[in-house]
Amino acid sequence: MKYFNLIVLLALLPIMACTSQTNIGRIVPIKGVLTNTKPNTKIYFDDLGNEAAMTIDSAVIDAKGNFAFAPRIAEAGFFRIRIDQQNFLNLLVDTLDKVEVTGNADVLGQTYTVKGSPTSELLHDLNMAISYFYKEIDNLQKTFDEFRQNPNVNVDSLTKTLQAKYLDIDSRRGAFTHKFIADNPTSLVSLAAIGSITIEQDYPLYNQLDKTLYPAHPKSKYVMDFHIKVTGMLKLNVGAVAPDFEANDPLGKPVRLSSYRGKIVLVDFWASWCGPCRAENPNVVKAYEEYHGKGFEVLGVSLDKSKEKWEQAIMADGMKWRQVSDLSQWSSAIAKLYNVTSIPTNFLLDKNGVIIGKGLRGSDLDRKLDEIYNK
Repeated sequence: MKYFNLIVLLALLPIMACTSQTNIGRIVPIKGVLTNTKPNTKIYFDDLGNEAAMTIDSAVIDAKGNFAFAPRIAEAGFFRIRIDQQNFLNLLVDTLDKVEVTGNADVLGQTYTVKGSPTSELLHDLNMAISYFYKEIDNLQKTFDEFRQNPNVNVDSLTKTLQAKYLDIDSRRGAFTHKFIADNPTSLVSLAAIGSITIEQDYPLYNQLDKTLYPAHPKSKYVMDFHIKVTGMLKLNVGAVAPDFEANDPLGKPVRLSSYRGKIVLVDFWASWCGPCRAENPNVVKAYEEYHGKGFEVLGVSLDKSKEKWEQAIMADGMKWRQVSDLSQWSSAIAKLYNVTSIPTNFLLDKNGVIIGKGLRGSDLDRKLDEIYNK
């Protein structure tokens, strides 16, 4: 559960405006009882409505496991209760809520229950449901990492088998997300749900949610930021000219996107630490090997922080195309330019730099390239 809680946090942060605690709003009582607590353990209440989580209250858990917060909250928003950066639970608290939490202090995200906050209860249900898909993906990555070290294992066959399983998981996760949003079209919890699908993969879903959320919560900073994101994405829709950029490759040499004019190019956003990205890389390698001789190029944009791990992943996954990164992870200027809030994702450009495809994964990329080069 920790894994998915981190995913939700990362998905939400880019669409939230910076805020600060003021005297506006109501004091919302938040209390809880935890088991397996240690003496004098400190617990924190963080506001996630910032570019970085901001602690707005804290408490010491007493000998019976009790704690309480009294934060002043101006509007419904995303928060978390944490013991440390890896052990926390997420809430969506409204100003009239009276929140009560229980759980195991050792594994908050896996064990917590919440009442007194309908939106937090719905977010809890979403987390528990989606975590199942992420656990499946994580297990696939572990299987791949374990077996590819065995010299007796056919890596190509293993990759093909696991890739099929990953696409099945991804398809089921997507179907679940669509249904959740359809069932909760005006709930802020749907902002957390949609974070498991990139806007490049499913712009219509983002647009659909924007059309129901914006009229329902026109003054919400979360909804306003989401609205700006969705409407701004029109500049990155199919038919628009892709924004130009320049960044350094692993040798420190600058690479400019516009230098690829005259070729079909896939701008591929990924990272060494991203399991789904690593699972998708074999598809891109296959496409590159099949169509490179016909003029197809790939430009990898990594959201890595460690140069060493970035370079190791390039070698391990057999990616022979140019790679760039500013090693700033989610603060990457290129990721912000392309409104990238989750990976893997990509943009396929024609010879004039016009976007002709987005979020092409698995067989979708091969079908699109076949359409271009074999029509």
